[in-house]
Amino acid sequence: MPLLLAVALVAAACGALAFVALGRARRRASLRRRQGRAQTGEREAERLLRACGYEVLERQARVPWPVTVDGEPVPVELRADYLVRRAGRDYVAEVKTGQDAPSARTPTTRRQLLEYGLAYPVAGTLLVDMEAGRIHEVCFPLAEPRAAGAPSRTRWGLLWSALCVCIGWLLARG
Repeated sequence: MPLLLAVALVAAACGALAFVALGRARRRASLRRRQGRAQTGEREAERLLRACGYEVLERQARVPWPVTVDGEPVPVELRADYLVRRAGRDYVAEVKTGQDAPSARTPTTRRQLLEYGLAYPVAGTLLVDMEAGRIHEVCFPLAEPRAAGAPSRTRWGLLWSALCVCIGWLLARG
């Protein structure tokens, strides 16, 4: 009986090792497929950008971005897929492939585009969706800090509009 138990334990251990090895192999293969698709997407993106009238200024454009944490400088270098130009305006372009990544609704993509828009000296940020073959200009409304209790721009806009309507009504009455 002890021999049978030993054989069963060895067989179970071999099965567990094979299961773990198979899982790792599947993850590596999946990663290689995603990386290959991303590289193909970047090559195709350059053709798409050119076809849409963008001039490619730089590939894998790097920019140092000085960040401070608790007053201490933390060196950070960003790398965007492309710097491009169209109609005299420069843009940073990020290429995305896959099901979720090409969407500004995806938090990691949105944060990456926001970071690029702040760090690169450009007029705009482009999201190149290679699944749909489309280029999207992504804009972020960067709010100006205001004092607590200060009226918002929307409130001032409404007040200004109401004033204009009243003045127009008075002028129309004669």
